[in-house]
Amino acid sequence: MKKNIDRQHLLFLIIGTALAFQLFGCNGEKPQTKETAPPKTQVTEEKTGHVKKLEAKINDLTAKNKELAKQKAELFEEVKKQEEQKTEMTKRIQKLIDGYEPGIWTTDDAHLFPVFKKVIKSADSKRIIEELNHEFNLEGLPRLIFNKLEKGTVFIRVSDPEQLTQRMGSSGAMSYMATVTYSVTSTEGINCVFFEFEEGDHAIPGQYCRYSFEPFPLQ
Repeated sequence: MKKNIDRQHLLFLIIGTALAFQLFGCNGEKPQTKETAPPKTQVTEEKTGHVKKLEAKINDLTAKNKELAKQKAELFEEVKKQEEQKTEMTKRIQKLIDGYEPGIWTTDDAHLFPVFKKVIKSADSKRIIEELNHEFNLEGLPRLIFNKLEKGTVFIRVSDPEQLTQRMGSSGAMSYMATVTYSVTSTEGINCVFFEFEEGDHAIPGQYCRYSFEPFPLQ
C-alpha cells in the first residue's frame, strides 16, 4: 500500500516538474512572448503624419523661392533703371562739355557733375596742365607732371601721390581727378587721361575719360 502511495507522489512530482518547465522554462522564469506588431491603422497614421510634414516643408521652401525670385526681379529692374539714368546723365554731360571751348573745369559741391570755370583759348593739353598746376599750388594740392601723349590719351604723374591717395579723402581725390580729366580732355583730340601712381585708399590709377568719368577708372 505504501509503495503505491510513493509511486503516486513520484508521478505527481514528474507531472508538476514538466508543467513547470513548460510554463517557466529551464531557469524557472516565465518565457517572454514575442512583441506584437503595431496595428496597421497606427502605421498608416505615422506615415501620413510624416508625409504631411514633408509637404509642409516643400510648401514653405516653394514660398521662399517665389519671394526670392520676386526680389531678384525687383533688383534687376532697379539696376536697369540706374543704368538708364547713368546713360542719360552721360549724354547730358557730353552735350554740356561739348558746348565749351578748351579751359579749366571743376566739380559741383557734391563732386559729381562737371562745372566749367574759365576759358583758355587755343590751349593744348600741356597749357591746360600748366594752368591747373598754378591753381593747385594756390590750393596746396599735388602738381601734375606731363609724361606723354599717346593715341588721344595724356599720361600724367602726380607730384605727391600719397597726398592724393591717403590724405584728401575719397571725395577730394575724386574731385581732383575729375577736374584734371575734364580740363585736359577739353583740348582738341584728347579723350582720356591716364593717371600713373601707386594705388591708395582714396584713389586708383588708370584711364579716366571725358564722357564717362567715374570714381574708378575704365578697364
